[in-house]
Amino acid sequence: KNLYERYALYILFYSTGGPSWRIGNNWPSKTGSICLKTGIECSTNGSVIGLNLQNFGLHGTLPNEFFEWKSNQIATTPRVLLPDLQRLHIYEQNLAGIIPARIG
Repeated sequence: KNLYERYALYILFYSTGGPSWRIGNNWPSKTGSICLKTGIECSTNGSVIGLNLQNFGLHGTLPNEFFEWKSNQIATTPRVLLPDLQRLHIYEQNLAGIIPARIG
């Protein structure tokens, strides 16, 4: 589960100009808990439940894969990459894209 969450965060980071973010540009490290990254809120079991990205300087498009990943295998159903996400604070950014109803 944590691997999918980390993957979702990498997708978000690189599709929204992560290397040039004003805050939170420490996300891409391959080690350490994702729960210790700036702007990420986790539950007691380590699942991502909130993202507070206000004033990070995000720009670009929110990728569909950030919310749901589809395998190329025919029998595989879409997987929600951040199934426990309850809060997504991304206002005052320069973003495009659609936020699914279950989030937004």
